[in-house]
Amino acid sequence: MIFLRKYIVFIVVAILAVMTGCSKKETAETDVNHSFKGKSDHWVATYQVEGNGGFFERLKGTDPKSKQQLILTYKGDVSELSTLKKLTYNLISSESKGNETVTFNEPTTKKEFTFTKIKGKEMEPSDETVSVKVKWDGKEEELSLK
Repeated sequence: MIFLRKYIVFIVVAILAVMTGCSKKETAETDVNHSFKGKSDHWVATYQVEGNGGFFERLKGTDPKSKQQLILTYKGDVSELSTLKKLTYNLISSESKGNETVTFNEPTTKKEFTFTKIKGKEMEPSDETVSVKVKWDGKEEELSLK
């Protein structure tokens, strides 16, 4: 009888330990905050991804939500951008594809450009390489963000 009672207690503790371990994993994976960085001859780029992870949200019946932000910073002097008429980026990852063009009617006084999107979608894994292509005034450079 004592053996049976110890066996039952052991089984209950083991089940609780497994359930606790799984719930901690879910919590860790539902809050995602990744930052990918890279540079080229003329640009430095940072791609930040924040959200609720997607996969576990779908398991709970909730839609995934994410915020993607690409920050492009020109490495040279801002005066080199005085004739800038158009700046375009193309971003490709396993979970995101996007592009945007900014046109300038007057000379720009800044060298950092931020593009933000909020979507309901999956998140990039932290070990991914994100590809960004920047086009400006007839020039083009590709950056690999890690």
